[in-house]
Amino acid sequence: MHGSRAATEPVRLPLIRRGVPLAVALALAAFAAGALHAAPSRDTLVRPGLGVGKVRLGMTVSEVRRAMGRHDIGVAKRLGFGSRRLELTWWSGLADHFIVQLVGPRGRERVVSIATSRTSERTATGIGPGVRVSRLLQVYPRARCQTLFPVGGGTVIGSEFVIDAGNGRETAFARGKWSGSTARPIRPENDFRNVAEVIVRTRAARPPADAQRC
Repeated sequence: MHGSRAATEPVRLPLIRRGVPLAVALALAAFAAGALHAAPSRDTLVRPGLGVGKVRLGMTVSEVRRAMGRHDIGVAKRLGFGSRRLELTWWSGLADHFIVQLVGPRGRERVVSIATSRTSERTATGIGPGVRVSRLLQVYPRARCQTLFPVGGGTVIGSEFVIDAGNGRETAFARGKWSGSTARPIRPENDFRNVAEVIVRTRAARPPADAQRC
């Protein structure tokens, strides 16, 4: 008897308000779910001129380590006048690195640059590694394109699109270095059509290179 009654009970459907067509309600629900999935979390959010994920410009070494944990690679270089540059890297593959540079007297270094190639780390508008350069320019039409050359001349280092954030800070979107074809495909992180890396930095942390407008 119990099995028979359960088989004949009507299925309860979600309540839909009057005046809202079913197709519209389903479309709105799907859009909301998609937007929620696409939005970067706080720990993967690129904030132009401020930071990437858990790391912000101006942080100390201890603050960075508390936020990120133990780094995989660490390099220190003396700069003179008692100052030095620390480069801390979290690495899990050629296309997955997170690099933090700090500059200052020993024990008082501060973050001046944060670079990421992680495709999960993007701005609130969805721009980050792996995104097409054409999409970047739609979102940031005033981004300044510049090609980088070694100081004194030489082969092109690469090109990037820079957004000035004011207060001596900027965000650079470096593009891939190579063009491919159907016959000879290349890895997405090297594709000239894609953003390969995002760098949030102070102007003082720009790489030592001659920059020319694209």
